[in-house]
Amino acid sequence: RESARLAAWHVVALAYQLATNFPSIRQDVNRAIRNNHALLDPDTPLCNQMEGPFLQPLRKLRLRLCGCQPLTFVVDALDECTPEPE
Repeated sequence: RESARLAAWHVVALAYQLATNFPSIRQDVNRAIRNNHALLDPDTPLCNQMEGPFLQPLRKLRLRLCGCQPLTFVVDALDECTPEPE
């Protein structure tokens, strides 16, 4: 499906992986999406999609993991994404 290649869907996938792998912030990710369903809309600007369900919970996680090894996220195939709709 072409829509699955939109960069916006990668944000949803990242938020899902964050919530799955770090249960301590799962509620934060869920709350962000519940409070703003537009975050799942591929027409929502990418910067807005990143902030609520991914970056804010990630900042909380960073505080909880002080002293631990840094987190690394690998995102492959972004060069194959179609441009965001205008």
